[in-house]
Amino acid sequence: MSIIANPTDGSVPAPLTTTPRLTGGVPLRDVLSVPALAGYRIAAGARGLDRMVRRMNVMEVPDILPWVKPNEFLLTTAYPFREQPEQLSSLVPALADRELSGLGVKLGRYLDRLPPDLVAHADRLDFPVVELASHVRYDDVLQQTLTRILDHQVSALSVSERVHHTLAEIVLSGGSLPEVAHDVARVLRRAVLIAEPGGAVIGSAGFTDPDRLEHVRRAIVGLRPGDRRSERITALQGGMRLLTVPISADVRYEGVIGAVELDRPLGDDDLAALRSAALVAALVLHQQSAVRSARHKSAADLLHALIGGRFEHAHDVVRRAAAMGWDLTRRLLVMIVDGDRPPHGGGHSQQRLLSAVTSAVRRRDSSAAIVPLATEIVIITSADTAADEVSDAVAGSGARSLVGVSRVIDGPAQIAAAYEQAATAVRIGRRIHRSDAAVLFDDLGSYRILSLVPPDELRAYAVDTLGPLLADSDDATVLRDTLHTFLETGGNVAATARRLHFHYNTVRGRLARIESLIGVFTTDPRRQIDLALALQITTMHELGFARGT
Repeated sequence: MSIIANPTDGSVPAPLTTTPRLTGGVPLRDVLSVPALAGYRIAAGARGLDRMVRRMNVMEVPDILPWVKPNEFLLTTAYPFREQPEQLSSLVPALADRELSGLGVKLGRYLDRLPPDLVAHADRLDFPVVELASHVRYDDVLQQTLTRILDHQVSALSVSERVHHTLAEIVLSGGSLPEVAHDVARVLRRAVLIAEPGGAVIGSAGFTDPDRLEHVRRAIVGLRPGDRRSERITALQGGMRLLTVPISADVRYEGVIGAVELDRPLGDDDLAALRSAALVAALVLHQQSAVRSARHKSAADLLHALIGGRFEHAHDVVRRAAAMGWDLTRRLLVMIVDGDRPPHGGGHSQQRLLSAVTSAVRRRDSSAAIVPLATEIVIITSADTAADEVSDAVAGSGARSLVGVSRVIDGPAQIAAAYEQAATAVRIGRRIHRSDAAVLFDDLGSYRILSLVPPDELRAYAVDTLGPLLADSDDATVLRDTLHTFLETGGNVAATARRLHFHYNTVRGRLARIESLIGVFTTDPRRQIDLALALQITTMHELGFARGT
């Protein structure tokens, strides 16, 4: 079944999958190659020749069903059915239902030809029925077949041991998932890939054709979520098959490891090897997580020392930072990405935000410090890093976080002050910006001063200055908007009318009414400054800042 996505709409058909299992056997087609079975003929059910054979059995009694087992190749001379051959036909569905590998019938002595119904049943069920040559000796067949099965089991054990030994060294040496994929591919002599839950390939080996790798990746993406989290054999284009085993670390689903059937069928050794590799991949992921946690703790500790000013010698902190890849010996900026605002649509991943921010900063500065904390991401970066690019990356990640930006500083001794500037930019930016933005401390203007005043004092100042204009009514809101626009246009009545889309005389009437409520201001520049500050406080108060929230 094709797993190639429709090139016009990007959809992926649901792949045909089956659940693999270890049988400890070999395909029936391999059993038929032993010398003792020379001269056989496939009479029916040829599509089932990949059924696995674990054991052999001989049928010389008609009530054989209680004694058969799955993955068994059953041999018979048809002696029990010499008088009623049709009973042999009715036996085939029961044998297929019990998951036997096939039926070998030695013709000529008790049965001259196979009944047509038997052939029809076998073909319908893909249950192989093999005509055995008259010279076949059961003891030779049993001996050679069981030897073949034992050789296969020894080979599978050998492969499993080689995979175990190879992958154990990867874990002990702190290796990576691409190394796991490479070594499994080398041992199994197959194309192998490791993919994340979303389908991104994080390790592959043995793929000489990039298109084939992409087709296999898309097959994994096309699986149902439940199928991705369980062992599966998936039909691929061109008659190939893909064996996938899930990777789980700490009960969490972390992706899959898969091997592709190319020049030979998938077998027990592949499944056993992939199971071992999945365990090792989970250990590698656990190791990487532990290393990230340790690095994050060290980075967070150093960052807290920097922003708290808790260090004695600048050269010591510069040396510690250099060990983490940070360069603090140049002109710097501190940025804070506000991480505690809900994302658009919900469900946003903090890791996705961090990845977007890291990618944007690293394009400009490979020596920047990027440290995720509980509710924010702190960045200490070159003064040349563009804050707008970081803000664009944040928006592109789906988050609604603001980016607060400090002034340019000259070294680690000024990082604490720069952090406070960036934090102030975020804190005020949350209240005065209606859309995502980079908020520069130097652009805050009078809000910087207002942010230092106690909330009660701000409220008192606004009430004393604006009085009745703070009433909770539509009329008061209209008057406040008119006053705000008048002050923004520098006291120009005509410009105020144009911006508000009102007649000039309407605006003059409103301004006269405002003066009747709070006193003359249209001809008093100092009074206009007071009103502008009060309106700024009102904006901060409406959005929560003046309440200290």
